Amino acid sequence: MVGPPLFCLPEETLDAALDTMRRHRVHRLYVRGEDGRTVGVLAYPDIVGILYRYCINCRRSLRLKEGSGTLEDNFRVREVMTPEIHASREDDSLQQVMETLAANRLGAVLIRDREGAGVGVVSKTDLILAYKHGVPAETPAQSVMNSPVQAVDAAGDLVDALKTMIFADVHRLFVYQDAPRNLVGILSLSDVARFRSGTCRACLVSRIKI
Repeated sequence: MVGPPLFCLPEETLDAALDTMRRHRVHRLYVRGEDGRTVGVLAYPDIVGILYRYCINCRRSLRLKEGSGTLEDNFRVREVMTPEIHASREDDSLQQVMETLAANRLGAVLIRDREGAGVGVVSKTDLILAYKHGVPAETPAQSVMNSPVQAVDAAGDLVDALKTMIFADVHRLFVYQDAPRNLVGILSLSDVARFRSGTCRACLVSRIKI
């Protein structure tokens, strides 16, 4: 059962909103106006985007280039990604996919074809929607997966990858090296937030696992 919706007020600070998200392990809050009506939604990707706008030039978040004495801000995806991919086969049942997600505490899993290529992604949200619409648990994963796989080059710029996630409204991107077929890791909004976190309060409370 899904718990009751959580609310924040328009005048609350992002600091307080992030604390609420972290405490309740949620990714969004509804915004309640003075008359008690819901006037908007505040999502975790929205806040990560704001943090980047204000923190990208913070000296604490800039890396000192070794031996040069100059500041460098061009972090690469490979420096932040998680070099591990959990996957299911396209003919695995939704029940098997659910067990994989639960066993590894994942939000989504890569779906591979018989040749081992990544052909789609199934998330917890996909499974919830499938259950809601009466899709049998024995249904193969390929029937509900999202395709194609959204991926980014390991050598790509971290800021560009973050923008892709925010604009596409996704929490994660798979990472490839040399060729899109060669997936080597996964990059999530949480990875980015933790990597860029400095010592200011806004950064420290933004470490919400997704």
